[in-house]
Amino acid sequence: MSICLILESAPQQAYFSCEQKSQINYLLWRQLYSEFEPEAIDQPAFALLGGQV
Repeated sequence: MSICLILESAPQQAYFSCEQKSQINYLLWRQLYSEFEPEAIDQPAFALLGGQV
């Protein structure tokens, strides 16, 4: 699973599960992501600030 796929599911659920958080942390820690995915991590931060998640 990629970070982008995990992040795309959050607006549908309106939250991140513990499993999703763990998966994101694992992918980041192991550096198993594409060059574009770190930018995608900003999206949930903006969603949190905007009250969407």
